[in-house]
Amino acid sequence: MKVCTVEDYLPVILVDQTQFCIEKDEMYWAIKLSLAWGEIQTLQEANNSSWSNFRSKFIDAAIEMHTALRVEDIGRVYYQPIVDEINSVSFIVTVRFVNGSQNAQGLTTRWLPLNKIVRKRGACRAMDVLLAEIFKIINFFESSHVRLRRGLDNPHITKEEWDLLRSVDIKASNSLTPVQFVFYTALVKAASRLLNDLEIDINFMPNQRIYRLQVFQLQFDVSFIILLPKIEDVCTVRSYSSLISSSIQKDCFTLPLQVFEAIHLCTYNPDFIGTYCRLSLFIEHFSTYIQYEQRNSLLEKDINVYADVLSKLDEFRHRLESSWKSVRWVGDVASIARDKRTKGVVSMKRLFAVSNGMNDEVRHNGQGTTSYKQVTSTSQDPSTSVKM
Repeated sequence: MKVCTVEDYLPVILVDQTQFCIEKDEMYWAIKLSLAWGEIQTLQEANNSSWSNFRSKFIDAAIEMHTALRVEDIGRVYYQPIVDEINSVSFIVTVRFVNGSQNAQGLTTRWLPLNKIVRKRGACRAMDVLLAEIFKIINFFESSHVRLRRGLDNPHITKEEWDLLRSVDIKASNSLTPVQFVFYTALVKAASRLLNDLEIDINFMPNQRIYRLQVFQLQFDVSFIILLPKIEDVCTVRSYSSLISSSIQKDCFTLPLQVFEAIHLCTYNPDFIGTYCRLSLFIEHFSTYIQYEQRNSLLEKDINVYADVLSKLDEFRHRLESSWKSVRWVGDVASIARDKRTKGVVSMKRLFAVSNGMNDEVRHNGQGTTSYKQVTSTSQDPSTSVKM
């Protein structure tokens, strides 16, 4: 079921009749605001001419939508605008799941089955473009809320297992212990399955790289190792237009780094990202406001007062960014993935060489046999990381 107007259309509020293109920073700001709707009244009351035209009008439109639907939380902003380039129209879409006990119906809206809304042709081509993307948007929203299930039989990596990845650059002989060989086998199988799920040629597997500075733990029973592409395939998305033109692997989306971080934290640490967005919006907004008032002050006393306030806000901003950096592991990994001189990764080719060297040694000795039990992953969730 979806909320629609009495004419059976999705509720739409005009933001700006003169602006078509939405900058990446403005879109990210809208995403942060959608995680802190409770602050919107405060932001509107402190609005002034120093704000960007888009942000000011977006706040007004969001409040109008709050009033129309009679709810404070109108949902999370979809990561990119839906664009009808022919008619120069961009939609900023918000999505929220509402259970049966919650009322999101106003005097001019009602509930209708989704299939009925999608089948109905829009009042214009732009609405048809929006309706054509509805299932994709909802699927993205639903899947981004799903946490990974428990990984292997033991979702935690031991020191002995991790030493395998940390020592593969050592030129001395690297004899694998039975535990390390089991871990190695499971790792290679998981990487192979991941590449297959993404429809990447298995012949490219030796070029893939494993991030070995850290094992990431999303929750108590899910930790994972990151598999990185070769340096040439690591890129930085500069605009939302490039998202549309970039190649997308099977069942995957190409997201700006900041957007992925926000969505990831919404899934695994919603309290943190909610608090961060509220504080970030507050500091950014009032810093702009105080700067505007300071520039228009005539008395030196007032200028000094505003300078003190700005100094305090800047101190708060640095403290907030320090907290934010402590959870921004994605950005750190991306930086290392682009660094040609980093020692924080190891290629699968080098990992294969360790195993081949051990097998050659066994064959050379010509005595004794070594039997290792192969362990396969019990988790069936496809992921862009190697799950343990």
